[in-house]
Amino acid sequence: MDSSQTPAVIRKAVVALRQEETKFTTEVRRYSTDPQPGCPFLVDRDVAWKSAHHKYRTSRQKLWKETIRHAELMSENVVDHVRAVRRLLAVEDSSESPPLFAHMTAMRVACEAAAQIAYLYDSSVSYEQRLLRGAVLLRDNAAHSAKAANTVPSALSPLVQPGVAAAQRLPAKIADQITKAGIVEVLGGRGKTVTRLEIPNGAKEPAIVQKSTLIKSAFADRPGLFNYGSGVAHSMQWMLGDAVVERVGTQTRLAPDVIGIGAATLSCIEACGVVAATFAAYFGHDPLRAERSRQTRHQALTVWMQQHMVTTSHGAV
Repeated sequence: MDSSQTPAVIRKAVVALRQEETKFTTEVRRYSTDPQPGCPFLVDRDVAWKSAHHKYRTSRQKLWKETIRHAELMSENVVDHVRAVRRLLAVEDSSESPPLFAHMTAMRVACEAAAQIAYLYDSSVSYEQRLLRGAVLLRDNAAHSAKAANTVPSALSPLVQPGVAAAQRLPAKIADQITKAGIVEVLGGRGKTVTRLEIPNGAKEPAIVQKSTLIKSAFADRPGLFNYGSGVAHSMQWMLGDAVVERVGTQTRLAPDVIGIGAATLSCIEACGVVAATFAAYFGHDPLRAERSRQTRHQALTVWMQQHMVTTSHGAV
């Protein structure tokens, strides 16, 4: 399928994603490199840590810096997957067609990363709460890293042993770092599982955060967003079936779900919006001008999707 045969919604989606990718990268970089006086970032960096007992201060500063680095990497993950969706949709070879499903998986990654950034950089929470949230994600990362290391095939183990050993030690290293920051791991009723992290006489945070819960919070207008992405990621028929055009005997004809592609593009734009707004608030900027531009892209694509539905309902190809 060459570009002239590609439905208008998909062509417009490619344009919108290219614009979003460029604007988002510039926007987030500007916010994070130019923190404004009195913003939560500067309070966390220069003031809040000093209120802790002196024996915790160095470890808390280190934990906070790792939290910031994690959020920055997740921001790169957002734009990388938005770019991936755009490239999937930008069909130039006449022998190729737009994707049937892959754009949904990439969209889900972007939205999950955006939701975690909103969780970490939430400007409404205290410095201590942010430390706990950073610790929650660091613990989760360490557990997954160690689990993966434990499954390295024996044939490969000698080649990657230093990395495997480091990953296996990571949970204990993170637990020690958390303890040195004055954070307590609280066990559940049976005394076997850590259920929350807390700073004595201070903030508390559940030890396990569900990605689906974070997405529902960050994308309140799209509470089912996680389920749609999961539907494709886990090859569920209720999502894969949207690509079925007709069945003749044992043969099934598939075609891209144009409205689904449009919806995934809108979600990518919204993911960028969540991150940009979160960065703006944390670093003390007004995101209004950039958000107006983002809403224009969002609304324009929505109109094209509506027009596509009207024309296809009347039998147009």
